[in-house]
Amino acid sequence: MTFPAPALLVPLLLGAPADPELTALRESAREALRGTCGRCHDGARPTARPAALRVFDLRNEDWLAGVTDVQMDHMVDRFEAFHLPERDRRTVGSYLDAERARRAATAAAAASAVAPER
Repeated sequence: MTFPAPALLVPLLLGAPADPELTALRESAREALRGTCGRCHDGARPTARPAALRVFDLRNEDWLAGVTDVQMDHMVDRFEAFHLPERDRRTVGSYLDAERARRAATAAAAASAVAPER
């Protein structure tokens, strides 16, 4: 069995350098969510809720890092109930789509990096 060189695994373990496009999408989504979701999901606000902050806190740089795909779906389902404007829904949706793609690509790269050679 052959294992990949440690140099190939380090970027997977430490995370690849930030993608400027993904970073811009994340920041746009953060701003789009501040007015509605930020009431509960921004730890700097007095209205923040501890249970909501355990899911995500808009103060964190990578605020979506701990959110699962199921939780992302739940976010989208709540947009209408919280009257998130359509423009903001599209902004957040674009970021969620890009983040899902990044996660899938990272998982695929990790799987191929540790797959035994045949």
